Amino acid sequence: MRRHRWALLLDRAFVGRWGEKIFRPGASLPYLPPRQEGPLGRREGENFSWLYPRDPLFEEMDRRFPAPREAPRAPLDPTERDLWVQREGGAWRALELDLLCLQRYDVAHYGKFPPHPRDRLGLMNTDRLYGFFSFDPRGGEFFDEGCRRLGALHLFLKVQRQIVLPWRFDHDDEEQPSSNWVFFMAEREEEAQEGAALLAPFGERLLEGARPLDIFVLSLEALRGVRAPHETFWDLFAEIALPVGRTY
Repeated sequence: MRRHRWALLLDRAFVGRWGEKIFRPGASLPYLPPRQEGPLGRREGENFSWLYPRDPLFEEMDRRFPAPREAPRAPLDPTERDLWVQREGGAWRALELDLLCLQRYDVAHYGKFPPHPRDRLGLMNTDRLYGFFSFDPRGGEFFDEGCRRLGALHLFLKVQRQIVLPWRFDHDDEEQPSSNWVFFMAEREEEAQEGAALLAPFGERLLEGARPLDIFVLSLEALRGVRAPHETFWDLFAEIALPVGRTY
């Protein structure tokens, strides 16, 4: 019920004109775990760093299949990538979101493009909002558990960008950029402010390796206070969300 309440309030809070809003409470995202067991990131005092980039699996992935920096001149053959994942990747794991919100672009315009055969999750031609319930910021779980789930999202994004949909994951069929926004969901505005204050000093480090990505903290209290729907989720977040890390 809690997840559906958030979906309902978000749906009411912005229009998303000409597009389509899709809400998936409890959505599951596949990712490849590191070969070496252990935490994905580490905090030491006022410093934070991700550990997974130094794992042999991802070092090899970066060497063999770096994320394209420009649109491929011809469709990329996925065979080599898929065979490598089958041979080297091990067992897939699933990251359960509390809420996935997809803002599909202008339906009349983008409807003319056929579905991408590798886009099994239906993420092409969408902006994506990945929602996680937050823990009490006064306890250690807030940072540790938040980073654990954020790290798993990093790995999902990495596989999408380098294996599943190179270039196309971050660009639509018109080669315009797609948004990937994470938002931690607190009940009260005071909790959201405390949580954002804990995360913001590490904002740049939390984004490292996963850009383009943006991170926010949002409260149910603020969402309930929206009296008239905003035109876009960009407008909504500019009004009530607390930024932790921004790419642009």
